[in-house]
Amino acid sequence: MGLEPESKTGKRVALPKVEHRATLRQWAYLILEEGQTEGGVSRVVEMLLIALIVSNTLAVILETVPDLYNNYRPYFSAFEQITVYIFAVEYFFRLWSCVEDPRIGTADPVRGRILFALRPMMVVDFLSFAPYFVALGFGAAVDLRALRVLRLLRLLKIARYSQAMPALLGVLYSERRAVLGAFILLIFTVCVSGEIM
Repeated sequence: MGLEPESKTGKRVALPKVEHRATLRQWAYLILEEGQTEGGVSRVVEMLLIALIVSNTLAVILETVPDLYNNYRPYFSAFEQITVYIFAVEYFFRLWSCVEDPRIGTADPVRGRILFALRPMMVVDFLSFAPYFVALGFGAAVDLRALRVLRLLRLLKIARYSQAMPALLGVLYSERRAVLGAFILLIFTVCVSGEIM
């Protein structure tokens, strides 16, 4: 703490302590974790990610139209690659910066990061880009077209930015037995209808 030159009274006055600038990791945490900074960069990043999620979902839907997909295949592929890399970078920035949360990083940063990565929204984030890299790694050796359906999980990423989603998930959790019963009846009805047809 520095001291000013003598003031009018002849006493030295202590200067206020200047706060240190936020590190890149603190900045990333404040921006990415549910927009903890009001407005500014955090809001822009949030809006860009929401727009990317929605446009990616629309691209997945449009790819199911054969004529459209065949005519614009290079554009669909380029858009897919760009979004996958953006989602991967976002995921790793979230994982890297999560230790700025005192509940996660104070005791053991490695264990905190592992527990953070196992959170449901982080699992959804991981599944939104992982199938692309799995398919890229295996190449043509294994047919992994079925994993393409996991791209629709990207739409679930938008739940991170919705205030109503935690309430909806809470209701689903409290009514999980009724939902499971309805799901079993639905599967049974689909199977019976399929057999009849």
